[in-house]
Amino acid sequence: MTGAFDADVRAVPAGAIERDGARMILIDPDDRVLLIEERGSADGQAWHHWLTPGGGVEAAESLPEAATREVIEETGLRVQLSPDAEPVYRQRRLWSWGAATYLQTDSIFAARVGGAFDVAPAALTPMEQQTVVGARWWSLDQLQNTADTVIPADLAPLLDRLLSADALPRPVRRTAGRVLVLDRENRVLLINTRQAPGSAATNWVAPGGGTEAGETPAQAAVRELFEETGIAAELVADAPVVARERAVFSVGTWRLDQTDGWTAERTSTAVTCPNWNGPPCSSTAGGAPRSWPRPRTPIGRRISSACSPNWPRSGVCRAASIRA
Repeated sequence: MTGAFDADVRAVPAGAIERDGARMILIDPDDRVLLIEERGSADGQAWHHWLTPGGGVEAAESLPEAATREVIEETGLRVQLSPDAEPVYRQRRLWSWGAATYLQTDSIFAARVGGAFDVAPAALTPMEQQTVVGARWWSLDQLQNTADTVIPADLAPLLDRLLSADALPRPVRRTAGRVLVLDRENRVLLINTRQAPGSAATNWVAPGGGTEAGETPAQAAVRELFEETGIAAELVADAPVVARERAVFSVGTWRLDQTDGWTAERTSTAVTCPNWNGPPCSSTAGGAPRSWPRPRTPIGRRISSACSPNWPRSGVCRAASIRA
């Protein structure tokens, strides 16, 4: 968050607004932590600090959900936390913006990433657009010896404890391909999958998955589309990847740091979702969710009516020719 920072919460100003916050300590393979740099002024006094990505919890959000959303918005990276994830640290702090003063309780989570990345904010607030000036990876030694203001103030000993315990899963890097299948009405085909085996919680995702040996992301996207939906798409030789997205998440006992290469297919009519024994699928109105890249160029010449060999006999798979 942004605004004048005051670590002394023993004297809370009258009218201070109480709220909950969620933040995340991101640690790369070199044991460095990512911090956001902010500058501004309040009451004629300039301020400057470094702090972990994070912000306020929105209505109906859990703390892990809020931390994940804030990291996406401020860095561009999606880091999935378990629904029952526990924060590694909590702090209360005062900060001000404009005429408002906030007494915020931050719950700080921690996660490892598979490699350092360039920060590309996805959705900074108007306040953050005025104050965020950059980001940087910090080593423990740099944190211990800096004269700059760091939030939380005791981040260095906290990072030292996390590194000594070495309990955070280290994700494996991999590339993947995903495909957006859209019809004339700009509805996108999504597959409903469980967040974990046996879990009641589900996610809607575009067809896709990890690349196999020798595959490009576009080739993996077409293969996964066929395996997961029964829709066969034919690639052109120069099929482009229209966007890339990186995410850290868990699959069973695996922790992955995955870079998805996104491609797009367009059908001339809506795809009929079959009644099969795998994950349900849906043609969802309204186009792609806000965090997804918007398709710009179709990658194939044709979507056929073929269904995968393991498709249930009762299943129906229909798709028309694509439009370039």
